[in-house]
Amino acid sequence: MVVGSIFSIDSWQNQFEETQKITETTERVYFLSDMTASKILHAELEKKEKEYLSSKSAVVFSDIHKMPSIITRMIALPKMRSYSYPLLLITDEETGKIFPKETEKITFIKLKNKKIISIEFIGNQEEFQKSLETSSKK
Repeated sequence: MVVGSIFSIDSWQNQFEETQKITETTERVYFLSDMTASKILHAELEKKEKEYLSSKSAVVFSDIHKMPSIITRMIALPKMRSYSYPLLLITDEETGKIFPKETEKITFIKLKNKKIISIEFIGNQEEFQKSLETSSKK
């Protein structure tokens, strides 16, 4: 996954077991690979209404493949299902590998017509909020 390439994932399942589409109108893709990144994102999104991400043409992928399955089923999924926003859950190592990542940061991928126009790494809540407010249209 690099700038200039096409974002190849067309749909993915969220924590509610619903399939969510990534379309030509999706402008923002966020990728979480660790708890620190997840906490940054959650601290902001827990304050927002249910449709906030879709109103920002955004989706969030969360890589949970390293989590033991019993922890996923008994603790993590019930907690994630209490969130008002959808998380597209990556449960296999191969899919998680395609996303660029930095430790303790949110990967922010800007799209235009599914083409990757930039990749940034967000390390705090202020940067995350700013990324939601800036337009990807260029």
